[in-house]
Amino acid sequence: MDENYLERQPNITLKIVGINDLDLLTKIAEIEREAFRYKIDAHDFQKMIERGELVIVVYSDGQLAGLATVIMDADPHNSKPIARKLPEESSWAYGATVIPKFRGKGLQKRLLEERIKFSLENGKETLMGCARLENGASVRNITSTGGRILAFSPNFFPDGENPARLIWEIDTTLPKEQQEQTHKKEGLTPNMALEAAEKEEEKIVLTVKDGEKKDVEAEEATARILSKDYIGTSIQTLSVDDATGSRCNGVVFRHLSTFPPDVAKRLLERKKKIQEILKPNQEKLNIKIEIAPRDDWEACKDLRLEAIELYPKIFGLTEEEAQKEKDKTDEEWKQETNSETMFSVLAWDGSKPVGLGRTKKTDDNSWFIRNAYVKKEFEGRGLHTKMIALRLLEIQNRKGTKVITGVKADNNKSIENLEKFGFKKFKTDVKDGEEFYLMELTNLDSPELRDKINAVLDTR
Repeated sequence: MDENYLERQPNITLKIVGINDLDLLTKIAEIEREAFRYKIDAHDFQKMIERGELVIVVYSDGQLAGLATVIMDADPHNSKPIARKLPEESSWAYGATVIPKFRGKGLQKRLLEERIKFSLENGKETLMGCARLENGASVRNITSTGGRILAFSPNFFPDGENPARLIWEIDTTLPKEQQEQTHKKEGLTPNMALEAAEKEEEKIVLTVKDGEKKDVEAEEATARILSKDYIGTSIQTLSVDDATGSRCNGVVFRHLSTFPPDVAKRLLERKKKIQEILKPNQEKLNIKIEIAPRDDWEACKDLRLEAIELYPKIFGLTEEEAQKEKDKTDEEWKQETNSETMFSVLAWDGSKPVGLGRTKKTDDNSWFIRNAYVKKEFEGRGLHTKMIALRLLEIQNRKGTKVITGVKADNNKSIENLEKFGFKKFKTDVKDGEEFYLMELTNLDSPELRDKINAVLDTR
């Protein structure tokens, strides 16, 4: 693999990252953690490169500005079904991040073009990926580079605030779609778009609100339109509210009958293949989440030591504290697994332990929920949320009246998840230069909490 800079224009350069470029891998891991709030470090990127994946960085005026990754072959450890069952002829655009101050310079598009080039050079016919329907800039980059929208997954990221994603594909065996440059004043409402789809109209322009917020009606319409013989081909700017700055885009869907027969046949084949992979019950895991009996202490020990070995800083441990964990006796591990003052929750995939959540009693009626750990290949499947719910249920059964937990101040995803259960911040703490929030839950008998726990655990 060529690791030299890939010159494209004077102020923008791209570089393929090598497995031994530890300083750069550490920097891009920090960028990923800041952008997506999940656990990743330089070692994770090294493992990706070992598996033959591409990790590429972009520089603007000599400054590190962003990165992108590509999965070249099916990865059984990936949390996304479509990446676990990636077709042999395809690669997967795993992710791309541009640091906010460098956005608006076309870097995302350049990273996408480089991933297409890399995929072609390595014998792939198509590059696949996902995008939020409401992210107009991203959809525009994809479609203007030759991408077509073939499917819609309403629950692509089960733990996310907005889990739905469009599934797109850039197929190098097909001619690029002609992009419509006109700015129309209005598109169809979701209901009007669905009526047009029922009539099998040749082209549908669906109005979609642009931004971070979820456009529920547009998403539902998109899912139904793409379940029929339609392909998403481009995006148009419909209107901008001068007072609020809010934008509406028009996502353009074309009926397969409007394509040349050979192109329509290929698109239909690709569409069916992707939709088959995305079927809800495909590749169903035998996941079980339970309060760990004392006899399962070795499974708890193995997962805990694995967690602090991989992510000691994320779990807020100093070297001395991590060593104390490793030096615990078997009896201490048994005590932590299940006793009057402590208990653990285990997630199992068949006979394999894949997740751990620990809890400790602090006084007569209060409990402290400790950090949870889920093996990387099982992340993104809602296990963290389910382990919180089961621990709260067990605390209720043990007559607890208050629950406290700590979370890093920049871990927005975990904070939002806890707030859904009713946790509230009550104190800010600093440890080893890292800011933490202490959050508490006091209404353990509320009907709202009971309904939330039941709703989460019913999905087990």
